[in-house]
Amino acid sequence: MSSDVSNLASYQSCSADAPQRKTLSQLLGPRTHRQRQRPLPAHGLKDAVIRFMSRHQNLGDLLLEVNGSVSRHSSSSCTVSCDDQETKAAAGDSLIASVLQEQALQMDLPVGLLSARASAEKIHQILSVVSRRTVMLSSAQRSKFTCLLQTMQDLQSSNMFSRLQFSQEICKAKEQPILEIVWRLQKENIVSLEELVQSNPDAAAVVHWLFKDLCDLCLGTEDQQQNSNIQRQILSDIVTVLVRNGFQESSFAESKSPQFPQVCFTILDRML
Repeated sequence: MSSDVSNLASYQSCSADAPQRKTLSQLLGPRTHRQRQRPLPAHGLKDAVIRFMSRHQNLGDLLLEVNGSVSRHSSSSCTVSCDDQETKAAAGDSLIASVLQEQALQMDLPVGLLSARASAEKIHQILSVVSRRTVMLSSAQRSKFTCLLQTMQDLQSSNMFSRLQFSQEICKAKEQPILEIVWRLQKENIVSLEELVQSNPDAAAVVHWLFKDLCDLCLGTEDQQQNSNIQRQILSDIVTVLVRNGFQESSFAESKSPQFPQVCFTILDRML
């Protein structure tokens, strides 16, 4: 009996030194507080992301970044297949469309107006990084504007972009867009030069703006060698529009607004 007592005392002294064993309820207790929430279903997760982006993401930045991220990824990875790129681009377009619809609903605005306004603001932001006005984009500006153009084309094809509202928003700005911007907008069928001119009620200001930019383009730029091909193409395309509308009597009768043929004629007259 004495040996059993001594053995029990010895066991108790050893177990005191060893870590105390926890009961099952003690082990399971903390886990109940650390249980993860069940994952949201796919549609619920998408809705949550859209709401978050609507509240915290600048819309103009979103228009630029989605296609920009796809473009950067595709250019840096040669192993990405065309199908993968198209899938990512489609997902980006879907996200932009959803965020636009969410914000338009919150602001009680037509989605076409909201996308046009955000696009115009982003263009002015891209141009504002340069301290002095030029007629050509820098390489960094051109890269950003190319991504923005792609987004605008996608929105336009989905009937979520208003050409008229965009032209009006562009003309509201203190500074009119530079000539390369105008040329690329027309070239990619976002808005034409005629639509931009018609949206500006100040014909004299329009003549001054386009005439000055055309003169600066003819004089050349600091990086003329690098951009010489683009400069020639811009000059050729813009002058073609001016001649077609300014020196043909039928243009005054066929044009939606007599202001545009008159502006074209006045600019050409000054240049000659």
